[in-house]
Formats: sequence, structure tokens, C-alpha cells
Amino acid sequence: MLALLAMDDKTKAIPAQMSTNAAVCGVTLETTPCQAALSLAFVKSTVNLDGVTATQFKSSAVMKAFVSGVAKTVGLDPSSVGITSFTDVTTRRASELRVESVVTAVGDNANDGGAMSTKLQDKSALQANIVSASSGTVLASATVSSSEGVASAKIAGTTTPTVSSTSSASRAAIGAHAVMMVVVAYFGFA
Repeated sequence: MLALLAMDDKTKAIPAQMSTNAAVCGVTLETTPCQAALSLAFVKSTVNLDGVTATQFKSSAVMKAFVSGVAKTVGLDPSSVGITSFTDVTTRRASELRVESVVTAVGDNANDGGAMSTKLQDKSALQANIVSASSGTVLASATVSSSEGVASAKIAGTTTPTVSSTSSASRAAIGAHAVMMVVVAYFGFA
């Protein structure tokens, strides 16, 4: 929705064309944007886990448990969390799994980016929430060895959207997620 508010005459036809193309497949798209502006905030999270490998983490049940634990920690729905990468890393202590994710807060929750960052740095709360969501998966015995949350960008809900960020790398890291959220917000996909 935000991107579509600032379209020029050439691009205003895009939603109508998308609707026409979707109709061929029997899908009806609502192309009328809501009247209110929509604020978005993004918090980048990096979590290191002992006791699980990238190969084990690839399981959809394990990733779903991780996402649910992060979401519960920040007080949002699991659909607000997207895993951006995971890899095995070697630290001074041993091999760990590093999981990077982005939490997307929408609407009134977008004002809580700083609070979400603080919550994600609470290793014991994050550990408890991941473990409680991971019944029957390898995460049930994993340990959060470190956790970091950084409020990386906020798109203010105005008719002329503005983006603030701590770095251009943060904006690049969340760019694809932001575009997806804009399309979801505009067209109402779930």
C-alpha cells in the first residue's frame, strides 16, 4: 500500500493489470487501498544456538518452533517473523548455529521497535519461549548462547512514506521483506 500511494500516472495501471491477470486464474484481488496510513518497523535478530546444527534446523518443524519462540518473546504473531539465514559457525567455545531473522511490526506495534530489540536480547526469556514452542524437536534441548536485536528501520505511516535506518546494509537486508509486507497490506493476502 505504501509504495502505491506515491505512484505516477504510468504505474497507477499496475494494480488494475494485476487484478486482470489474477482474474484469468479465478482470483479476485481488491485493489482499493485502505484510507489510513500504515506504519512498519523492522527489527533484525541474530541468535546463536548451542546443541543444533544447520542440517537439523532445516526441518520445517524446527524452523516453525524457532519462529514461534521469537514471536512470543516480542509479543507478536509468528507471521511477523521471517528467518533470513542460518549457518553453522565456530566460536571459541564450540560449533553453534547462527540464525538471523527479521521481525516486522505493523500499525501500532511499529512504535515498539526499541522494546522488541531489548526483548530479543533477553537470552533466558528467548530460550524459554523457543523451548516451549519446540516440543519434539531438536530445539527442545538447544541453548541460546547469544542473542542480539537491532531496530533496523521504520517506515512511518504517512501519505508520503519515510524510511529511517541505522545503515544502508540494514535497509538492504529488509528490503525484500518490506516489499512483501507492502503487497500483503495492499492486496490483503494472508
